[in-house]
Amino acid sequence: MFREIEGYEHYLVSSWGKVYSIEAARQIHGSGERVFELTTRKLHELATEETPKGYLRVYLYKDGKRKHHKVHRLVAHAFIPNPENKGQINHKDGNKKNNSVTNLEWVTDEENKLHRKQILTKENADDV
Repeated sequence: MFREIEGYEHYLVSSWGKVYSIEAARQIHGSGERVFELTTRKLHELATEETPKGYLRVYLYKDGKRKHHKVHRLVAHAFIPNPENKGQINHKDGNKKNNSVTNLEWVTDEENKLHRKQILTKENADDV
């Protein structure tokens, strides 16, 4: 599933954690008195880069200015309701590169810290 990125009319985010730019091309076909306009759209997956903390981000352009956005935040804002207005997004499996909507949830700072501790405890137990 795709959703438009709020504030960026030429970009889409998918529920599986990919970000795309939309390239629109208009073609005018004339036939006597009749004129047809055909709009085609092409999607281009944006390249991601890893932040120093291990999150994936993309660059979006608006009004000639470039701004980076973390992919997990774009997915959560587009697909996950946040009625309690929680400020952070948790990767349920602990993998910061897994930005699928099924792996993300809104959390408080305390909930995020507790989850991180549980993931680290599990990883250390798996190493034994």
